[in-house]
Amino acid sequence: MKKYLITPTLLNSWKYCVENQYGTLEDFIKTLKKEEVEDKSKFVKGNEFEEYMVAHYPETKNGCYQVKVYKNIDNFIVYGKIDCLKAGVITDYKHTNNYDVGKFYGSYQTAVYMELVPEAYKMQYVICNNFDKKDMVNDWEEDKKQLRIFKEEYYREELKMDLKEEIYKFMNWLEKYDLLKIYQENWESKY
Repeated sequence: MKKYLITPTLLNSWKYCVENQYGTLEDFIKTLKKEEVEDKSKFVKGNEFEEYMVAHYPETKNGCYQVKVYKNIDNFIVYGKIDCLKAGVITDYKHTNNYDVGKFYGSYQTAVYMELVPEAYKMQYVICNNFDKKDMVNDWEEDKKQLRIFKEEYYREELKMDLKEEIYKFMNWLEKYDLLKIYQENWESKY
């Protein structure tokens, strides 16, 4: 029996582009087809921020980084890569140009990671909107004076999302809009 990948990125793309109507159906289809992103600058900045935080952020220092986690749910492999896992806390570093409080509330990433790491009690997003690698002196005490760091924390007992139900809602939507075949062609699992 074939199995298909479900990732937080895929689900969030659907939610962002289709449910919240911040993007377009064409944007979502690009994600569904795994097309390369033309402007990679935000990914470069995000990776630089993550590398900096791994090296300097005291709260996650000596954690386990880039932890690959997965779980079978019916004929789906739910998969994610956690930035940092330490002492029951999942941390995701985010760099964004525009931050509003609660930006990551309702993110599928929280539900997926909490499902994949049952011993975790909290998911936190450590967010910055003004990171520039060339401005850092690589000393946390000095650098934090200029960095605007925000945190969002979500606890397991607060989660209201049934991930399996959301996956089937997503599959039904794909089928309704004749996109299921595109999903199956591009998201078949190797595992």
